Amino acid sequence: MSVGLGVIASTADGADDGSPEAAARDFYAILIKHRVSGLPNDTVWPLLKQRVTPELARVIEAAQREQADFIKRNPDEKPPWIEGDLFSSLFEGPQEFSVGRAKIVDERAEVPVSFVYRSEGETTKWQDTLVLTKSGTGWQVADVNYGGTWEFGNKGTLRKGLRPGGAATFREGRHRYAMGGDRIGATAGMPAMAGEV
Repeated sequence: MSVGLGVIASTADGADDGSPEAAARDFYAILIKHRVSGLPNDTVWPLLKQRVTPELARVIEAAQREQADFIKRNPDEKPPWIEGDLFSSLFEGPQEFSVGRAKIVDERAEVPVSFVYRSEGETTKWQDTLVLTKSGTGWQVADVNYGGTWEFGNKGTLRKGLRPGGAATFREGRHRYAMGGDRIGATAGMPAMAGEV
């Protein structure tokens, strides 16, 4: 299932079958619907907080405090984590996504998520992996493993990037290259994932 801007609300509010794939769809539907850039603001954070593990919530809230502190101490400087998509490899963030089949081991799941971003006649496609853990309330997001291979993409994982001093993990600026640094056009793509839904 591919989800774009036009169908986000129905996907986010749709029935949840309790699977890690459904949790991944719900999570990214909210992010795209609200066009989250930088750390989640007071409007969207309550929606996301209930969908992430307590550990990831603590990491995000610590980063929010660090950012607020930085703004107070350095009002004329750009604070860390203020802009750009932190929940995918691409600074601009995805416009569409599709969720692949989860790999589940005990209470941990890894869900491949394929993304699409289009601008100025070019299409960028990439795949990140959403890591979820199962709790009493269902599957919750524990981390994001960035899979973008271009030079100016988020690298490593979300949690590492949100640690004190980790803002360098997140890259600024628009890129025009993807998948090994090759320029790709509107018809280029990536291979379909096995088990893609």
